[in-house]
Amino acid sequence: MSLFYRLAQAFDFTFRFQLYMLRTLFFLILFSLLPFFEAKAGGPPRNLFLIGLHSNNGPVDDKLFSMVADSFQVKVDSSFIIDSFFTGKQLLELLEHHSKDGIIQTLILLGHSGTAGYFVEHNSGFYINSFKEYIPGIPLQFTNSSRRISDLKKMVSSGAIQLDSSSLIIALGCNTGNGLLSFAAECSRVVPCAVIGSTQQVGYYKKNELGTGIQPTTSKAPFVMYKNSSKGLSQVVLTYRSLKDLYLLSSRPIR
Repeated sequence: MSLFYRLAQAFDFTFRFQLYMLRTLFFLILFSLLPFFEAKAGGPPRNLFLIGLHSNNGPVDDKLFSMVADSFQVKVDSSFIIDSFFTGKQLLELLEHHSKDGIIQTLILLGHSGTAGYFVEHNSGFYINSFKEYIPGIPLQFTNSSRRISDLKKMVSSGAIQLDSSSLIIALGCNTGNGLLSFAAECSRVVPCAVIGSTQQVGYYKKNELGTGIQPTTSKAPFVMYKNSSKGLSQVVLTYRSLKDLYLLSSRPIR
């Protein structure tokens, strides 16, 4: 066997080996990047049911809120992920965390609330931008854990929180949608989707009745759906008395 033939064989082997290593390295890099691309573009939509808790609520309210969420998950849609938050900071962190896995399709918030937002831990809730005092004349002392709608706006704009025009936010709780300066209305101005809020106090089923966990105190215009567009903020009065019916709006065209 000539020296030339041996050199040719050695060159061929070296070339094949290098090609094999390059292909292996290429696929290793590709597989390592797949989770990133899936999270940004191909992850499945997420459905979240987030419960706002307060250390002073006592076990009765906390148990009731959890029962509402569990009942909804079992009877209406098992795909919902149930979690809880004590502060506005925790709420936005949860939304950011779940956004890494895909668009948030439906977000249901439940907790003690008012027109100004979700109170949860004292002075550490999630509020509208103009909220300054619980009681007239007594300024609200915000903490490092409180957050405002403006913080949500920044995270939505940066892509840290993933919502799109087909998403739906249902803000359960008392008076979350009561007026154009309410929590639901303000929230709808910074997100690309519709936001539903209650125009009155809201009670909750204590028995296993409809599995929807919500019962407005009166039947008069219990909910309003707000949606922002280039034409301004629109509002649609909803006469639904069931959380299930409100949720089904996420599968219907919203204009």
